[in-house]
Order: sequence, then C-alpha cells, then structure tokens
Amino acid sequence: MFPSDVTMNCSNDRPARIQDAPLYHGTGLSSARNILANGVDLNRCSPGYFGTGFYCARDEALARSNYADFCDEDGDEGVVLAIYLQRAARILDLRNETDFQRWREGHFENAIGRPDFPYVMRHHGIDGLYDNSFQGVVIYNPTVIDVIRLCTRPDVDASSLRTHPAG
Repeated sequence: MFPSDVTMNCSNDRPARIQDAPLYHGTGLSSARNILANGVDLNRCSPGYFGTGFYCARDEALARSNYADFCDEDGDEGVVLAIYLQRAARILDLRNETDFQRWREGHFENAIGRPDFPYVMRHHGIDGLYDNSFQGVVIYNPTVIDVIRLCTRPDVDASSLRTHPAG
C-alpha cells in the first residue's frame, strides 16, 4: 500500500511534507480565471515530461519565471496561482528511495506518453508526482487540491478573481 505521508528531504525552513506547503502554477490570466471559476480540468492541461497533468513548482519565483512569464495565450499576462493539497494526497516523491523503487517496479516511465497516463497513476493510488528535475509536482488527480488562490502582483487587477475552494 502506498503511504499517504510521504516526506521530503528538504531544508529546515520548509515543511517536510509536500502537502504542508503551497505549490505554485504559472499560467495566463484567462486560464487563471477559468481555473479559479471552475477548478482544474486535466483536459485543458498540456502534456509535460511526466505526462498530462497540472504542473506546479515549489517556488513561486520559479513558477513565474519559467511559466507565467512565458505564457503563450494571445496578449495575456502571466500570473501565478497558489494551490494547497489535501493532507491525504498521495504524492510519489522520486527523491525517496521507496517511492523511486515503486516508480521503477510499476514501469510508469513506459506509460508517460499515453493519453490515459493520469488515469493510470490514479488507478495505482498516485495523486501526483514530485521530481527534482523540474522542482515541483505534477497533479494527476485534481480532487486532492484543497484551495486555489491568485498570487497578487501590483500590475494585475485581481478584483475580478476569487479564491476557488476546490472540492
């Protein structure tokens, strides 16, 4: 059985569990509005290295510089959303030897390009995956997202945006 209390080997100034700290998603303003209004829809997510999922960085500046500042929506400003995971979210941490062994034994790397990859991961009890190569988490099961909020910037009018209590 997969443990729901996956710990991370991180510095003392950060929570030990991925679920105990905000994650950050960079996107365009119109996509952010859609996510805040309707929640995360994996059908609208682009595939990344670890398949189709909702990609988030552990660092807000990384989400802004690598994703929000390069959003490809026509004329749209890049923004960053903060998300919080439910404490019971089952995140496979590839830095953890036990989790990495589960990844290898499950041959999940062979399924990354499949369109049903998020389903495959959820079917195996995995809600998301942490990998240091992109310093973040890819969420395959959006129902484990508790709250989504906009990280405000002085140059973005957030008055029309609201926090989305996922659920």
